[in-house]
Amino acid sequence: LKKFYAVCDLSHIFKKDLDDLITGLVKSGSTVPMKRTEAMPVSNFVYKWKSNEDLSLKLLRMKCLCLLALSLYLRPSDVAPRSEVMDENGIITPIYFTVDQVTFNDDGSSDIVIFGNKNDACIQGSRRHLPKHRDPVIDPVSCLKSYILRTDRLRGPHKAVFIGLRCPFNPISSAQVAEILNECIVQSGLDRKKYSAKYFRPTGATNAISAGEDPDVVRCLGGW
Repeated sequence: LKKFYAVCDLSHIFKKDLDDLITGLVKSGSTVPMKRTEAMPVSNFVYKWKSNEDLSLKLLRMKCLCLLALSLYLRPSDVAPRSEVMDENGIITPIYFTVDQVTFNDDGSSDIVIFGNKNDACIQGSRRHLPKHRDPVIDPVSCLKSYILRTDRLRGPHKAVFIGLRCPFNPISSAQVAEILNECIVQSGLDRKKYSAKYFRPTGATNAISAGEDPDVVRCLGGW
């Protein structure tokens, strides 16, 4: 069909419709239909942590990623983008989630800007407000602040927030973020065969709705 419309010089009109048709045919032919990702029991993740000062750097990083994933409905690629940007000289550089994208406010909240994620096709970024939690042990803002301060001397010129634990302390990839979240699932006592890192996003959103959060706010924050 694409070749036919190309010969007729109509490919620019029908391209999107044809792509949608192909996608629909492929999905309809799947023997494993897509299912809605279910939520994990959030209590397994929020009541097991020690205070930030009592955690090793490895566990503090895990705690920080866990709490951020639940409170901001993050994908691993949100804090470890796979995107790149080209400057006016044609030089391509990777996009990192950097400390410059995190602002800590006087009221204990934080504003975080996410660039290069799945919904950021124009690389304009999205600003997400993270309020302070009433329980300091599971407050994602104080946890993030503690983690950034403890890793400040290790962080290179890339300024990436989440970095490796060994020299040269490079930014970690989205696959590594997923591995950390998967390990968090194991540590929480949940079945790793049933749950994976992608379950944090629907878990955070479902928990927010159950707690009475405005669905429009949840949709906006999650980019739905």
